[in-house]
Amino acid sequence: MPAATRSMSFLVGEKHVGLSGPDAAAFQELSGSFYEESGWGDKYSEGYVSELLRKVLAELYNSNTSATAETAVAKHFADHQKYLKLHSVLVPLMGIALHVPSLKLGRVTIINPSEAELARRLGKNAVTNPGRHILKTLTGNVLAEFEAVAEPIRAKEMAVEETRRALEVLRYAIPFVFQDGYKDLGLNVSIAGDFPETDCMTFIMPSADDNSMTFTSESNRPAIPLHINEENLSKLKECGALEVAELLEKPPGTLTDIERVVLRGLHWFGNALCHGEAENELLSLTTCLETFLTPKDGNPIGTAIAEGVAILLVSRLDDRKKMKKRVKDLYGKRSGVSHGGEKAVLESDLVELRDIAKRLIHKVITLRGKVTSQKALLEMIEDAKLG
Repeated sequence: MPAATRSMSFLVGEKHVGLSGPDAAAFQELSGSFYEESGWGDKYSEGYVSELLRKVLAELYNSNTSATAETAVAKHFADHQKYLKLHSVLVPLMGIALHVPSLKLGRVTIINPSEAELARRLGKNAVTNPGRHILKTLTGNVLAEFEAVAEPIRAKEMAVEETRRALEVLRYAIPFVFQDGYKDLGLNVSIAGDFPETDCMTFIMPSADDNSMTFTSESNRPAIPLHINEENLSKLKECGALEVAELLEKPPGTLTDIERVVLRGLHWFGNALCHGEAENELLSLTTCLETFLTPKDGNPIGTAIAEGVAILLVSRLDDRKKMKKRVKDLYGKRSGVSHGGEKAVLESDLVELRDIAKRLIHKVITLRGKVTSQKALLEMIEDAKLG
């Protein structure tokens, strides 16, 4: 199969000038590097920056000098510094029933605005065709609200990213609200549109004509909502979910190592809840355990994780031995799944892994005042092993 041909163009006056092959590839590489190194990602999307660089190319097309390039880029740097337009982004959600005025999770706020409130926010746009469509579509829905000083597409990208991080906090909290059977109940939270709109259906018919037939319909979409009320808010506080949500507001550079580890662990735990296949859920749950307990000294990872879980989650020696053996067995199934082994993943395995991962995350959250890094966590486990 021939390699795909890259091409791009930029506008000079009313004329389109095109680049292809190595020239287009070089521009794409330059554009990506510039986006990463310029720091413009706080306000501009990658596509927006690419368009700005095309404008620089257009100026160079008419006057190909270093002075022209420096002047054009300096102007765009100044424009970036002066960009102060605030955008508010509303992201429709699924799987949440909101019984409190609002819930702040990190940089987003979960709301359920009335039609009048939406109309107020839309202002003059409320009477336009797009505005009326927004009112009809969003009224009665639970939304995530995000605000940022950024051009519209970058504001949208940031809103979706921050909403997903907030939902990971709620997914961690779900087992503390519904302690048994939450996966079977289809309890989950998501951005609207994340899951297929149609169900997976099967029809089971007997080979003999005995007038019987079985019909099944399955969906990964949230089936029943997570009710956000005062009682469940107390459970979110007890399990540390609201404490973790505060971490989402901190600039990445100010997070401690253990705080970054907790957020990564939450990501994989929440990711597991979204899988329909048992094998993928097992991989996400074991990755969650790895996030916290992967050894740094080259020791066998399965043994290290099993010992770490046993020491952190149970206290009696006999219980620790049982826990270590069980976690090692469960983790062993990961290799079978990843490398084509034959170990079956049972629903009972996943029930155990969900509970272990949930308890491990909670334990590490409670230890944040004592350990500030994964290294310190592993050293604490090693000290416990040595008595």
